Amino acid sequence: MVKLSAIVVLLFALVGCENRYRYACHNPDNWDQDFCKKPRCEVSRDCPEHIFKGQEAGLMNYSNNCSSCKGADK
Repeated sequence: MVKLSAIVVLLFALVGCENRYRYACHNPDNWDQDFCKKPRCEVSRDCPEHIFKGQEAGLMNYSNNCSSCKGADK
């Protein structure tokens, strides 16, 4: 019974393993589609540049010291 339960749990876990994207324009295969190009994607803010906006810059902000943070530890 324990083996059967383990197999069932494993099967349910594997069923959830799919390549899914939260937004259609997350998927690079859709970047050439009309709904991922301006002006159509501007309305819903689903353009790839909106979805991925600031990810590289956000990582850089954590590694750089900002001028407003320098006096915080005094």
